[in-house]
Amino acid sequence: MIDTTFADTDEVVRKIMAGVPAGERPFCWMDPRNLVPTKRVEEIRGGIADTAKAIGQGHSDPGDPVRTLYVDHVFYVSEGHARVAAALRGSAPFVAATVAAANDQPYTAGLTARQHIRETVDASLISEWEQAVGFRFQDDLWQGRSARGEGSTSRARDRLVH
Repeated sequence: MIDTTFADTDEVVRKIMAGVPAGERPFCWMDPRNLVPTKRVEEIRGGIADTAKAIGQGHSDPGDPVRTLYVDHVFYVSEGHARVAAALRGSAPFVAATVAAANDQPYTAGLTARQHIRETVDASLISEWEQAVGFRFQDDLWQGRSARGEGSTSRARDRLVH
């Protein structure tokens, strides 16, 4: 899948032509502006500088993708926060990502992906993240479709190319 929300047509074509094997989990090229954090900034600060340097040099290794949780048509970062922060700072069009669990699938310590997101993501975490990387999420994306009162269709779902 390729997230085309903000993508230039040429960028999407380059990703399609490059062709990357999917592996065991669903594999995506995600726009970092559509990846919502689940960790506080102080938990990730140490890794941002090195990751920003690698992204600035054009390294985008799908062998080490960001792990995400897909809940209510939103992708949340479970592992790889520094890489996402650096991609946001460097205006990288895509980061490689896999989906570890979705909605009510088991995720960790007896929690489903949805339960984990409800326990970890809140307005203060999002505000802290936005200030740290100089970026604002669009339309309270981080709250998910159901929290925004959207019906059964969603712009978040419609913006992905399969």
